[in-house]
Amino acid sequence: MNINKELFIPKNLFSKKSICTIILLTVLPNLVGLIVLPNIFGLKIHFFQYFIFLSAVIFGPFAGALAGIFGSVHVALALNNPYVLIGNALLGFFAGLLAKRIGIVKAILAAYFIQLPWLVYSDIFLAGMPAQAVQMIVASLFVSNILLGFFALKSYKRIERALA
Repeated sequence: MNINKELFIPKNLFSKKSICTIILLTVLPNLVGLIVLPNIFGLKIHFFQYFIFLSAVIFGPFAGALAGIFGSVHVALALNNPYVLIGNALLGFFAGLLAKRIGIVKAILAAYFIQLPWLVYSDIFLAGMPAQAVQMIVASLFVSNILLGFFALKSYKRIERALA
């Protein structure tokens, strides 16, 4: 099997700018995680995944997983649900793994659907959340991920150019 090394370790990964950017992309989700917008449908739109997606798209699956883990600390603490860290690591890893192969928005949706069984299982059976609450989370994250996937698609090139 021929594995593209650049897919896992981008050339620009070890520059000072890249390392600082990765650190920023893993810290910012905790701050942005404080922002949750409710809407008329009862869904809550979250924005913290945007930085996970940027990290995954720009730096690959391992950086996406790191941003998923470290960027979800606030959410995990707020919900008293440490399993969120694993779910967002899966989200970031698979978004980064698939982005260059199938496109950013499709990769983010695929990563969401890969993450989904873990999210449902861990929220209901490990964290003890009611199924109805988990249904709302699933719907909210679906909408949020599509929206933030388009934002990541439109903005990642500017960040890549700044890193060059």
